[in-house]
Amino acid sequence: MNPEQHESKGYLRRLLSGSFFSIINLLIGVTLSFFMAPIMMHTLGERHYGIWTLAASFTGWYALLDLGINQAVSRFFTKSFSTADRENCNIFASTGFALFFLLGVIGFCCSLGIGLGAYRLFPNVEDIDLLSLVIIMFGVSFALDFILRAFYGVTTGSMRHDMVGVANITFRVAGALTTYLILIQGGRLIALGIGNIVLMVIQVYVYYLLAKKAYPPLQITWNNVRKSHVKSLFGYSVFGFIAQIGDIIIYGIDNQVIAGVISLNAVAHYAIAMTLVNNYKGLLMSTSSWMVTWLTLLDALGEREKLVTSMFFGYRFGAYLSGFITFGLIFWSEPFITRWMGPAFLDAVPPLIALVFAATIQAVQEPNIRFLYATSNHRYFALSNILEGLLNLEISLILAPQLGMVGVAIGTLIACIITRGILLPIFVCRLLNINLFIYYLRISWYLLRVCVALVLPWMITEWLVGPNYPRLFLVGGLSAVCYFPIIYYIGLSKSDRQMIREFLFKK
Repeated sequence: MNPEQHESKGYLRRLLSGSFFSIINLLIGVTLSFFMAPIMMHTLGERHYGIWTLAASFTGWYALLDLGINQAVSRFFTKSFSTADRENCNIFASTGFALFFLLGVIGFCCSLGIGLGAYRLFPNVEDIDLLSLVIIMFGVSFALDFILRAFYGVTTGSMRHDMVGVANITFRVAGALTTYLILIQGGRLIALGIGNIVLMVIQVYVYYLLAKKAYPPLQITWNNVRKSHVKSLFGYSVFGFIAQIGDIIIYGIDNQVIAGVISLNAVAHYAIAMTLVNNYKGLLMSTSSWMVTWLTLLDALGEREKLVTSMFFGYRFGAYLSGFITFGLIFWSEPFITRWMGPAFLDAVPPLIALVFAATIQAVQEPNIRFLYATSNHRYFALSNILEGLLNLEISLILAPQLGMVGVAIGTLIACIITRGILLPIFVCRLLNINLFIYYLRISWYLLRVCVALVLPWMITEWLVGPNYPRLFLVGGLSAVCYFPIIYYIGLSKSDRQMIREFLFKK
């Protein structure tokens, strides 16, 4: 093995290590959210929990202010880091910090305006003064999060995804513990907001220390800010920003539609479905987070064949993992929600099923998005994402008055089928020079294998599932033990299995 190959393999292992910690972080987050959601719901009450959920959803709109700069800072820092260009590393880090600081201030001003104007946006909502204050407090936390992003970009740009993963796990647990302690001490929404702000201040400082450890020569100063580098960052980030607009419309509009068309209580019920689906999507995105950097490297080296091979490995992995999770969310959701939140929240099951199918399409297509970013063709994703968001909004507004929460979820599913199920594959297959029919045929073949591997889990579910945690854990464990070995042997090629064993067990 030559030095270049050894270095590339070392980078890939570090990226996979970061993905592993991201998965652990998501799993911990899923577990904590399952325990914390009913505690918050029953402690705060449905109305105040709806206020908290509605206020939190506005942070998705604040994310527009990122302008796609977060990905750009990490990308350009990585390029400078790989060539040991200390000057450019510090310039990109300092310029990124200045931009994020300015955007954080703008974000807080936006939250202040939304909070003060909440009575006009939601004239029928009770406790409008409380909603206004909580929105403003979320804006403070989000402004601090913007400052954190500059240090995050330096750390990930230095290939230290593992450090970021450990820090994320730590603050995930600390955030849940803080919320729990505030609630058991009788704290309400204001106390929760203050707790979030204090924790974010600590997190900013810790991420600064991590950035210094990952890249010891780091010097963030105003003298290092360069207009020319601002132009470079924005040149790459513009389509990432457009894609973010689509994400905000797709993932952030549902609560607003439900609150405006149905009721605030319905927001709390819909949040049950969204919590499960968001955890699902977060897990799958974490497992594929390594692909952007890896595909970028292969594209730069002109390794077209390896790039296509990596893409189809990503399709297989996404289909096999999402197939099992989709099965669980569909067949175990009713007994789980009955035990988790109570029978009164079973109306979340129908919208959950529609959202799960949309998330599954997104999971299988995730390698396409990673590929487009890696090869600087993300303009295709940006345009399709905007279209998906607009379709989602329009269809949801049409269906919500007749079908309620289910109509909103169906709007999300239909828009996803059109854009991620049809348009994105067309773009990517043209760029990869892959026959579109062959692409869909191979994806269908992967899904057929999933169905075969799910026969035993389905039999176990029919036999044992019930609305209590021991039965659910038993069914989930037995199903996983049956499914994954089968899919490992019938779904993966010999080279796939060899690669997985190599990165899991070889030092």
